[in-house]
Amino acid sequence: MAAGWMRTWMRRLEKQDRERSVREQLELLSWQRHDWLNHLQVLMGFTSLNKPERMSSYLQELVHRLEIERVTSQVEPPQLALRLALLRRDHPEWQWVLEVEEGLGPLKEKAADQIGWILEATAVWLKPFAEEQGEVRELYLQLSQNPEGWLLRFRPEGEEKYPTGEWQQLREKIKAYGGEAMLGDSGRFFDIQVPSGRNT
Repeated sequence: MAAGWMRTWMRRLEKQDRERSVREQLELLSWQRHDWLNHLQVLMGFTSLNKPERMSSYLQELVHRLEIERVTSQVEPPQLALRLALLRRDHPEWQWVLEVEEGLGPLKEKAADQIGWILEATAVWLKPFAEEQGEVRELYLQLSQNPEGWLLRFRPEGEEKYPTGEWQQLREKIKAYGGEAMLGDSGRFFDIQVPSGRNT
């Protein structure tokens, strides 16, 4: 009796997990379609205004972005690659520009989860600093490997500095996830070091 109930419960959980995965994939496809329709509208605008030089530079920028997305999609494990790919969808207040060091070695699941938590916490913390007079600003994010572990470089567009208390809150949150947040001299750019000692 209990074994039958357990099997039914497990099948139900597996079905819910599959359905959630399918929904996430459909949302991603919908978001990508919307993104590319926007690009097509921009290109059509350049065509109607007879501005081939603008079209050419815009296409070069798109090709560069696709190359970055190709490298990002090859990050291991796949759940971290997906989290990086979904940053623009989940946090549209910024125009994310991602760069992943080519040849980045595969991360163990624990380290990938740690980086994922840090990315999410940082993206949420950065939200109030995003828009300026309704304009979406760029946020350059680079993920690379160094002798100490992994380095996340955040370069948000804008000039205003972070209030000391709020920066301290982010530092404490990142420390709780095992990382170290370091503010640059500009008071705007910052790095987060994730030590490899936790990659177990």
